[in-house]
Amino acid sequence: MQHIDEHILELYVLNAEEIAARRAEIEAHLGECNGCRALVDEITRFYEDLGDELREIPETEVSADKALARRNLHLNRLFDRDTPAYRYRPSSPLAKIFYFVRRHPVPVTLGSFALFAALGWFLKDATDSMSSLWKDKAPDHLIYDTMGNSINVLNKEDEELWKYSAENIQHIKNLEDKHNNKYAVLEDINGDGLKELITTVRKPGDKSLQAKFRIMDADQKYFVDKYLHEPFEIEGSPHYTFDFDAGPILVYKPPANGKKEIFLGAHNVGHSPHFIGRYDNNGAEIGKYWHYGALNGLWSLDLNGDGTEEIITFGQNDQEDKSFGNLAYAILTVLDASKIVGNRKSMLAGGYKFPYSDAEIDYIRFPLTDINLKSRSTSSVVRVDTVGFGNIRVSYEIIVEEGNTLLELYFTLTKDFKMIDVKSSTYFDKYRSRLVSDKLLKARKPDEYFSDLKNRVEYWDGKKWGRKPTGIIHCNSE
Repeated sequence: MQHIDEHILELYVLNAEEIAARRAEIEAHLGECNGCRALVDEITRFYEDLGDELREIPETEVSADKALARRNLHLNRLFDRDTPAYRYRPSSPLAKIFYFVRRHPVPVTLGSFALFAALGWFLKDATDSMSSLWKDKAPDHLIYDTMGNSINVLNKEDEELWKYSAENIQHIKNLEDKHNNKYAVLEDINGDGLKELITTVRKPGDKSLQAKFRIMDADQKYFVDKYLHEPFEIEGSPHYTFDFDAGPILVYKPPANGKKEIFLGAHNVGHSPHFIGRYDNNGAEIGKYWHYGALNGLWSLDLNGDGTEEIITFGQNDQEDKSFGNLAYAILTVLDASKIVGNRKSMLAGGYKFPYSDAEIDYIRFPLTDINLKSRSTSSVVRVDTVGFGNIRVSYEIIVEEGNTLLELYFTLTKDFKMIDVKSSTYFDKYRSRLVSDKLLKARKPDEYFSDLKNRVEYWDGKKWGRKPTGIIHCNSE
């Protein structure tokens, strides 16, 4: 229950006209509220006691005739009304200031306000300048601002140093999460003690069908800023564009000289050619590995324990293979980083007018499922992770045309690429069960089905596909 204000209750006790219209409301409330009723009783007793005290004071007769002395209320004028006023003229500087203030209060007030505002602005600017002076200017890490479409570069104290305006940064973040990649990294690439921003993320104003490879220093100056326009020749396809869309970035530190290198992926706009570019610590190109089909990711991992990391890339091969139903298939390839020199192509990328690369160490293709063959859908490796005791998990994806439905399988391999097991996503199982129920696929026991997939993983040895991981034997053929 809400109490009535004490002042209103006092007016009620005094029968004031101001609350006459509310008397019924107040009395109804007093009938229900003990607290307000007690307060009214207390106020009533106060005024009753006050009245009793006033009545006890005797009245005193006051008469002018009985006064002992009478005041003279009429003073004699001691000045002449016609005498001109004396003009006060201050002599000291301080007196002049006070005199001006008394004579001009409004301008002085406004001027004081302006003075204090200017002083506040000066102090804020000075504080900001001092803060900027002592602020750590060394880039340490970055974050994606998906609302503002920018890459924000921060120092160790999480203070923002500067922003890199970007296009559709949410899409970039989604790609990184899906493929376990990076499209922008902060790394001291040239050994000057400060991290540079290395990225293939588009900026507003970039050409619509060309991405850029950029390296920006701590002062926001580019020392690499080039479009990925890469001429090449491929037999029977003179119509191919030379423009490439950007892929992931990998900073790699070879053990030989300790100087970091940059690897980036780039996919031809609208067609199958894809390359992995290798660049030195100044952004100068060292070589490219050309592949026929999109490569979704770049990774580095020391697979054989020799202290040198190999490059792992994965995705899809678009070459037609009759044994694979002329469908693109999911692949993973391992590269020797030091052998990516000049323009050279994969041993399984015929058509390019480049010599074959000797950088390929392993090339693995994963089997098509009965869902692929029934729906004429392709498959691709979309992600690679390390699991367990150094094992590798390969995420394999089928895109079914109806509604772009994604179905996933997970192949687990040792570091030397021996198969351990195959597992499926829940949606893969449901989708296949539906096709079996519709009598579009043959029913099979799960253990038998996945064992068959496991046994059909294939390895390229340089001449043919086999079921055992042998590595690639190079014969330097063109």
